[in-house]
Amino acid sequence: MVAFYGISMDLLKEKWHFIESQKLSAKENMDFDKVLVENFNKVPVFRLYSWEKDSFTIGRFQKLEDIPNYQKLGSNWAKRVTGGGVLLHGFDISYSIVLPVDYFGRVSVKKSYEYICSFIFDFYKKLGLHVEYAKDVDIPLFKSAFCQVGFEPYDIICEGKKIG
Repeated sequence: MVAFYGISMDLLKEKWHFIESQKLSAKENMDFDKVLVENFNKVPVFRLYSWEKDSFTIGRFQKLEDIPNYQKLGSNWAKRVTGGGVLLHGFDISYSIVLPVDYFGRVSVKKSYEYICSFIFDFYKKLGLHVEYAKDVDIPLFKSAFCQVGFEPYDIICEGKKIG
């Protein structure tokens, strides 16, 4: 068994469910993800989807009323099943990955996140982009209520800008 920071690479050999969804509202997209998590049956899932215009999501541990000027963001919003800050949608393509936790062994959440992000990191490299994780670049790391504003260790950076 080959391992990446203690994570089984056998996952790459598994059969996956692929789901491509139509453009949905924030609530519909997040309800879809919640159903995937609640009904997970050990077969990895990769879901690709897009958003209605002016959608936004907040992290699992955020409260809408704690977000500065949240009223200006509109009413097309939902809470994600994952953490993090506010994400603005309607101009992006998103993906969800649902995996069995036993593939991750005893690694930290951050290392498992790096593993999950490695496929998109490699994809950007194959496109010819010079990408790095924020932790490896001379960028001050900080959290923000808005994901697009802060830089966290495993954010993907290209030419000083966050792209993932």
